Amino acid sequence: MILLSPLWLLALLPWTALAVWSLVQRGRTVAVPFVQLWQTSATPTPRRGWRAPPSALLLMLGSILLAILAAAGPATRGAAPVTVIIDRGATMSVELRYRLAGAAALRELADREFAARIVPVPATATVWNESLNDLPPTAVDTRVALHAAIAQAIGAGESVVVVSDRDLPASPGGRIFRAAVAPSTGGVSITHLAATTTPANQVMVRLRNESEATIADLTLATGGTTRTTRVDLPSASERRDYFIDVDSLGTNIAVSVGIGPGQQAYLSRQSAAPIVEAVGLLPPAIARVIAAYTVARPPEVTVSQRVLVTTDAPPTGPAIFVGQGPAVRAAAPFVVVDHPLTRLIDWPAMAVSATLSGDPPAGYRVLVSDAGGRPVLAIDEAASRAWISLQLPASEQSIDWIILWTRLFEHVGAAGGAGGETFTAASPHVLGSGWRPLNEDPFATVEPGLWPGLFQHADGRLIAINPPDVQPRAAAASPGWPAQLSIVQARLGGTSLAPVLLLLALICLIAAGALVGRRSGLFQSTAR
Repeated sequence: MILLSPLWLLALLPWTALAVWSLVQRGRTVAVPFVQLWQTSATPTPRRGWRAPPSALLLMLGSILLAILAAAGPATRGAAPVTVIIDRGATMSVELRYRLAGAAALRELADREFAARIVPVPATATVWNESLNDLPPTAVDTRVALHAAIAQAIGAGESVVVVSDRDLPASPGGRIFRAAVAPSTGGVSITHLAATTTPANQVMVRLRNESEATIADLTLATGGTTRTTRVDLPSASERRDYFIDVDSLGTNIAVSVGIGPGQQAYLSRQSAAPIVEAVGLLPPAIARVIAAYTVARPPEVTVSQRVLVTTDAPPTGPAIFVGQGPAVRAAAPFVVVDHPLTRLIDWPAMAVSATLSGDPPAGYRVLVSDAGGRPVLAIDEAASRAWISLQLPASEQSIDWIILWTRLFEHVGAAGGAGGETFTAASPHVLGSGWRPLNEDPFATVEPGLWPGLFQHADGRLIAINPPDVQPRAAAASPGWPAQLSIVQARLGGTSLAPVLLLLALICLIAAGALVGRRSGLFQSTAR
């Protein structure tokens, strides 16, 4: 049971005094037929001490007591669960603030006997026993995911306690509460990292200083060498760019000024995504792949290689030809030659519903063919060209179909020889299976891609993950949120006991009046 207006319980103090006075100070009662017969000279001495009170007095005291308790707003606890959303994003992972703030909020709920359901944002895919000490941090920008988690809990009819320093949405029905989040002690953060090989090998690091420090050690690792440079920091809350010249740049670059989510940054050397152009009338499935690839991997206009996807042979340049002619059902299974284009693709699944058209130009090397010897995929490495006859129905165009075409774009573009290279990094996101960290992971239970680092896929691909540029801040708790949550929970699923107590108070008052009416002379002969 909970009390929605416990301040009214202060009225129990005067009620207790009244009850004690009525029971202890009441004089002896003498019944006489007429007042004139009362012997005033024989006035008895007052008696102090406990005496059985009249029933009417007990009923009146009970009525007042029940009215006071009803005013305090007693109610049963609501059955609706309380969802505690723990923001373990980039801002809350600084100094692991989400663990401290979350533990304090859970203690408040336990003191009021609320059962809490913990929802981490982003959600964790690892086995987790719901202990905040075992919930790993991330470097994810959680602004969108946090609002989505809150909306889902509110839509399910639950009250929400949010442990985050992010802005919260409007609270429908007053059901969203923020727990207090302590401020960060501040530090030095890397807000941007870039590298170039022209005209010289150089790395640019942008630092933001949120501390009182004036110098910091900046560590750069690349090409198998590590160097530490002591730099003068900008003033508090300001940024400064630092340019570091190196003899050579390796495949990966790592820079750090600490071990926090904003104190490490990485770059990975990548071939610039090609400029893929569709020429002529292509099947809709291929046109969709080209459009999606261009959005997902925008080219570097100054260094990217141009790759044509066409049904007609251009005179020169990298190109992918789409086979033409009558469609013939492919004969399973496919015969596959080991090649970077063919590895880790589910060819048996695609062979089930595939159709083939045409034959490759003379001189092409066949990498994939069906059981009947009809070519499926062929390449001409010398001319930086590929040929493909594979077509799949829309319902069968799985992730393997996307991977195959992505590899074709990048393989032909890289084989052209004119494409340049860039040093790139992606924002934190779940990489999925097949990826492993190349650098030492301070939190072994973090899913690959949610913490800054360098990662490599089983097929040899590399990717660098950098945290977003975020600034942690303090967040004040919703005023009196535990008490307000009690009121909301009672409204959502609890039952107010105040009407029952008021009814009992009224019954006691009526009964007391009835007794007084029947024994109207009871107090008229009371001697003091």
